[in-house]
Amino acid sequence: MICLDSSFVIDYWHGEPFAGEFMKRHTGSVGIPTVALFELYVGALLSDAPTTDIATVASDLDFAAPLPFDDGAAREAARIDTALSERGEPINLGDVLIAGVAR
Repeated sequence: MICLDSSFVIDYWHGEPFAGEFMKRHTGSVGIPTVALFELYVGALLSDAPTTDIATVASDLDFAAPLPFDDGAAREAARIDTALSERGEPINLGDVLIAGVAR
């Protein structure tokens, strides 16, 4: 299964050609980590668009399976975060959690 992050989803919604082509090749085999769903829901609530809300975002993403942040993802995220920190290459927490789900 292909794991999408919030940045890719936003690019897809904005009609970026690479995102559209990618989605055509992977229809039916994509998931979105619940951490990324959270980011997209927050973005909807902060949006100035009057028709953008959590229900709209959820409906627009009905093509993707939600991928939970569970204990296995938490353990993997901890490994990723530690390895990156030890190399002096830390990333933000949201991306670490998404990487844990993806891996």
